[in-house]
Amino acid sequence: MKFVPKLDMIVAEGLTKFYGKFLAVDHVSFKVDEGKIFGFLGPNGAGKTTTVRMLNTLIKISEGRGFINGFDVSKQMGQVRRSIGLVPQELTLDSQMTGKQVLKIQAKLYDVPDSVAKSKMDELLKLSGLSEFADREISTYSGGMQKRLELIMGLVHEPRVLFLDEPTIGLDAQSRYLMWEYIKKFGHDFQTTIFLTTHYLDEADELCDHIAIINGGKIRIEGSPQQLKERLGEDEVEIHFERKYESREIESILLSVSGVVAVSLEDNVCRVRTLSSERSLVGIITSLTNKGIEIKTVNPKKANLTQVFLKQMGVSDDESAEDDTDVLTSPTANVVD
Repeated sequence: MKFVPKLDMIVAEGLTKFYGKFLAVDHVSFKVDEGKIFGFLGPNGAGKTTTVRMLNTLIKISEGRGFINGFDVSKQMGQVRRSIGLVPQELTLDSQMTGKQVLKIQAKLYDVPDSVAKSKMDELLKLSGLSEFADREISTYSGGMQKRLELIMGLVHEPRVLFLDEPTIGLDAQSRYLMWEYIKKFGHDFQTTIFLTTHYLDEADELCDHIAIINGGKIRIEGSPQQLKERLGEDEVEIHFERKYESREIESILLSVSGVVAVSLEDNVCRVRTLSSERSLVGIITSLTNKGIEIKTVNPKKANLTQVFLKQMGVSDDESAEDDTDVLTSPTANVVD
């Protein structure tokens, strides 16, 4: 059996965008492999939307090149547009139409033959759990059902690349998790490459094979979710003592443990930053108990994408706690946009 290598379905080579003298996107480069889910994160004004609009052929590239499915974004716009599907953040559905009607219109817009469109629509409706609702008016759909319908609208013409802009915004927790399963399923079943923008960091962690964080028009860091968390280089171990101890005594004990980089003590709660909670945990507990320190509970915490994001934005954990920036991981947050 002949091996067929996968393609780089999305390629950005030094993508740059000027608005007059203002540099919105500054020589951004990345690649997305075929069939992968790529997360693109950044705060308001970071250059995220501008980058996506350049790749979607909606605005001209000032410098650099972009490729979708092997087609040049600047020179082969027709082929690029036929290669992509786009699911916008805001719902665009006509509430007076049925699910089946809007899918038919979408198929017509992309010149999908009627016979092909029917079988594809039936398949997508079944996979999304919407078959029994296909002939109902969209006004009777729940928010989650409408999001699922928008998702399969973007897949009717079998695009090689699907752009999802904040696909779960406004959904309750149960609908969000259900939507995650559909996104993963469609990406796997159809080998569709997915370009995901989201401000939910737990969503990026759950869905994405690779993530890039952009700020000030530049890619600040990229890698798999696990690689990004490992690069942060710090886990935390929270220790509750049975009674209060002197800070100097606890710091002296714990800073001698391999991998421990910082120690803070407030009342009877100690927070230990370490390169790896898994590797340092035994040493931390052993060192304390050998010195007669009475431990009540120990709670190791792995580094997470929120910490990675805040670090790239130049915000410390202490500042985020003071400013309630931990809402980054909340379904009601709107920090990353």
